[in-house]
Formats: sequence, C-alpha cells, structure tokens
Amino acid sequence: MFSLRRNQRQKQRQYKTRIINRNRGTLGFYAATFLKMKEVDSEQFFKYTRMDVETFNKLLGLVSPMLQKKRLPDSIGAEQCLAVTLNYLSQGSSMQNIAWSYQLGHSTVHYIIHDVCRILWIVLNKNYLKSPSTTAEWEAIVNDFWQLWNFPNCVGALDGKHISIQAPPKSGSLYFNYKKTFSVVLLAACDAKYNFTLIDVGAYGSQSDGGIFRESTFEKALNNSSFNLPSEKPLPGTNTSMPYVFVADEAFPLKKYIMRPYPGRHLVDSKKFFNYRLSRARRIIKTHLASW
Repeated sequence: MFSLRRNQRQKQRQYKTRIINRNRGTLGFYAATFLKMKEVDSEQFFKYTRMDVETFNKLLGLVSPMLQKKRLPDSIGAEQCLAVTLNYLSQGSSMQNIAWSYQLGHSTVHYIIHDVCRILWIVLNKNYLKSPSTTAEWEAIVNDFWQLWNFPNCVGALDGKHISIQAPPKSGSLYFNYKKTFSVVLLAACDAKYNFTLIDVGAYGSQSDGGIFRESTFEKALNNSSFNLPSEKPLPGTNTSMPYVFVADEAFPLKKYIMRPYPGRHLVDSKKFFNYRLSRARRIIKTHLASW
C-alpha cells in the first residue's frame, strides 16, 4: 500500500516544474506586477517592500553577489529572490500564498526566504546593526541625546513591537496578543539619530513589554555588565553622579539602568517636566518602530 501511494505521488509530480508555474516569467507576480510597480508606482512599491526603490536597489547590490552563486531554478534571479523575501518579512504573507502569486514551488520559496535572510544578516550586521561595545561609543550616544533631545546620561531609547505571524501548530494562545492577532515581539533600542543599536526578537506575542524584557538578553546583559556601559557621571550643571540609562515607557520596570515616566495624572510641575523630557527622548524609538 505504501509503495502504491509513493508511485502515485511520483506520477502526480513527474515534472521538475509544475505546469501552472511554467509561465511565471510572464504571468507570475514578479514579472506581471512587481517590475511595473517598481518602475511607475513608488507609493505602492513602498507599501509592498517597506522601502523606496533607491534603498531596494542598494540592498539588491549588497546581496546579489552571494545570491548569484546559488543554484536556483531557471528564470529566478537575485531581484526576484529579494522581492519574495521582503514580501514575507514586511507583509506577513504565508510561504504558500507567495508561492502561488509568484508561481514558484513551495519548497523553492522556503529555500529562497531562509537563504536571503541569512545573506542579509551577513552583509548588513557589521555596518547597520553594530552594537556599541566601547566606552567611547556609548559616550557618543549620550552626547547626542543631550545635544538633540535634552536628556542627560541616556544611552538609548527602548521599546517593543509586535510582528504579525501565522500561529505555529499547537501553540494555543502563546502568540495571541492584545490586538487579537498572532505575533512575535521585537524588542529594540536605538540611539539619538534613529539608528538601531540592540535587538532581541522572538518573544511570544501574549507577553507584555515588561515581561519580555525580564526574560530578554537585554536584561541579562545589563545585569552582568556585558554591555560595557560607562561608569556613573554627574548630571549637567550638578555634582550629583547618576548612572547611564535607557529611556522606556511605563510598560517597563524601573531599574538602575531603565528610566520610565512618573505614574499618575496629578503630578507636580517638576515631575510633569521630567515626563515631558523623557517622552521626547523616548519618541525616537516609537517613531522608528511605527514606520515598519
């Protein structure tokens, strides 16, 4: 019986490329829509890829050398591989839906996405997600926060963002968030100039920002001082030494290295002013994540 079923499957898939996928060079989403969108509709292109054409081309130039060395099915070039991957990352589309729209095999889409993500990390992480590691690098961030946002001793703004996913099988409500969708959570910090400096991704969508932080690599690194933050330093115009801090919202715990706003509505003026300054500095990460 097993042998019969195996033979039937082999007969059903006796072609290297499914018949319905053989016209992807003209009828698939990449040829029929993506290329035209890239050429004449920058607004829709941005919505689809979450970047403008110039950024896309720059990214393509970085990943193309490594992608061109791969053995891919005929007519699938580096640009289409990047388009497939960005669709998956930015829209949360399932691999099966991408396979149907691009007229590619499901296993091909799976391979493309995983490989392109690996290549993206290789070509981008050293220049675009390089975490500060020296006292001088942290001090430069602190100086920028003071000069640009009038908040002293600040080494970064911290917040979380839900990334939509399809719920994994048998995961129950682990990934079910307050927006009534399924997600994993990206915890991120950025400097005063909107550059990401630290990320932690993969927490369950059902967790709060504070709960995610308690279990994150951030918390562990800050507790064991592996970030190499500078020693305490006096606040501007005073002799009072204070630690360096990340600014965050009220969802995060108050720690020696995490500064959150004063709670409540009926606050004295000094606390209101402090909350205003903190909110102004924290808005960087809020704005940055909201653009995703």
